[in-house]
Amino acid sequence: ISHRALLAAISSLLAVCGTGCDVRTKADGSPWLQKLDTDTVHLCFLPLAHIYERLVLGTLLVCGGTYAYSRGDIKAL
Repeated sequence: ISHRALLAAISSLLAVCGTGCDVRTKADGSPWLQKLDTDTVHLCFLPLAHIYERLVLGTLLVCGGTYAYSRGDIKAL
């Protein structure tokens, strides 16, 4: 995947989720996407070479969120 394609995916994710805005809701009022801002924390569990982790990392860097890495040991969390 090219750098341009990754940036396009990050832009699309930000357009859907928004940054610093209210949580988007379903028709019944329940949230369906998380707001992405400085309070957002993501626990990395996929390999960093996986494209989804790269997408999330890039998106959180734009939003100022926190990215936590797992060593695979549940007790160390």
